[in-house]
Amino acid sequence: MATHFYWILMVGCACVTCITVHVTSSRLLPHQGTYRSFAAGSVAGLAALAALSATMHASAASHLVNLTIYLCFVYVFFHFNNMGETARRIRLIGELLDEPNGLTYVELVARYNAREIIDRRIDRMVGSGQLRIEGERFVAAQSSFLMMAHCMRLLKRILNVPPA
Repeated sequence: MATHFYWILMVGCACVTCITVHVTSSRLLPHQGTYRSFAAGSVAGLAALAALSATMHASAASHLVNLTIYLCFVYVFFHFNNMGETARRIRLIGELLDEPNGLTYVELVARYNAREIIDRRIDRMVGSGQLRIEGERFVAAQSSFLMMAHCMRLLKRILNVPPA
């Protein structure tokens, strides 16, 4: 029974490592962008899990279960962060909280036209290296975000999840 506790504790330590490195990286190196900080945290958590797992002499299946639990955490953590980064509702509430008297409908619409939203997203993606501009076209760049997108596609294929 006590060994089960250690397995859970190992995954917990890996998750805490992931979050700690992500937050620290985001604050100390803000120019790296959210996705690179996320990737750094994910790799650090994986390294922590591998190091802790190496101390346990158990079946490959036990190690695989821990890895699966950790990868599920990383998947959820990624989407939690992504939701906070991109959700217009969160931005809208934040801007309303910044205005003590609120905003009128016209002021809100002026801040949220489709072109501005796309321009902001493209600026962020180019600035973080996720997109490159070649002539008049945007192309996906070799970035940590692209790697994560490929991993998610592969995971969806393995799990037989239909494309969105």
